[in-house]
Amino acid sequence: TSTVVHHVASVTLNIVAFSFADFSVQSVWKPLMIYGMWSTTTYSVNGWLGTRFLLDRESQLSWTLCSFSCVVYGCCCVVNWSSQVLYVWQWFGALMTSSQAPWLLLYFLGIGAFVRDDLVLLRSLYLYTKLGRPGRSS
Repeated sequence: TSTVVHHVASVTLNIVAFSFADFSVQSVWKPLMIYGMWSTTTYSVNGWLGTRFLLDRESQLSWTLCSFSCVVYGCCCVVNWSSQVLYVWQWFGALMTSSQAPWLLLYFLGIGAFVRDDLVLLRSLYLYTKLGRPGRSS
C-alpha cells in the first residue's frame, strides 16, 4: 500500500503543480519538482525491484544489483533531503508571508510521505543486502 500511496501522491502533486504553480517565483512547487528529479536518478532501484522476481534470491547477481541500488538510492536520498532542507531554510520566511503559505502544509505532508517511503525502501534494500548475501550460512 505504501507504493500505491506514493504513486497516487506523486501524480496528484504533479497535476496540482502543473495546473496552479507559478514557477517564475519562489514557491513550494520548486523543491517538490527537485525531489521528483532526484528520484528519477534512482532507476537502478526500479530495475532491481523488477528483476528480484526473475533472479534467484540467493544469486550473486541479485545481491550485486541490490547492493548497487542501495548505495545509489542512499546517496540520492541524502542529496535530495539536504536540498529540501536547504531550500526551505532559505525561503521559509518568504514563503510564509506570501501566497504560498497555504501550500506549505501540502508540501510538508507530501515530503513527509515521500521521505517515509524512501526510508522504508532503503531499509528493505539494506536488509536484503545484509541477509541475502550469497554464501551466507544460515
